[in-house]
Amino acid sequence: MLAYSTSWEKTWTFGHPSVSSHFGMQYFISFIDDATSWKVVYTLHLKSQVFKAFKRYEAYTENATGFKMKSTQDDKGGEYMSNEWIQFCDDHGIVRRHTVRNQPQQNGVADRANRTIIETLTTMLHESHLPLSFWGEALATFAHVWNCLSTFTLTGFTPYGPGMVRS
Repeated sequence: MLAYSTSWEKTWTFGHPSVSSHFGMQYFISFIDDATSWKVVYTLHLKSQVFKAFKRYEAYTENATGFKMKSTQDDKGGEYMSNEWIQFCDDHGIVRRHTVRNQPQQNGVADRANRTIIETLTTMLHESHLPLSFWGEALATFAHVWNCLSTFTLTGFTPYGPGMVRS
């Protein structure tokens, strides 16, 4: 199991002042399973909570699928380079792969996913006439819907099934 990851600041609101979610969240992080295209997103108060979100994701996917995470790929941002992150991956046999910072084509899966998330959240909030502070709720809704859509990697299935059901 390979998980792609990248985090985004709340500045996704394009032209609007940055807005916290109803629960004071400032950031979100997405994780994408390479085999199933299963996407998990977490909202965060602080960017320093990325490691905690990763541990939560790792435990969740292992419990849900029965498979251990084999590797991660990230853009070598500071949030992925802490000593505790490195130690956790070493202790769990997770290979860490890095791309070059500010080269989105090298971390294409995660960067494209976040671009889709941001564009969709912007559209959802605009079309529903909801305040920008609903971005956290819109994010959770979109992640659920996205996992119910068919993908190129799974013929005849959606990520919702393989990502949720223990094999």
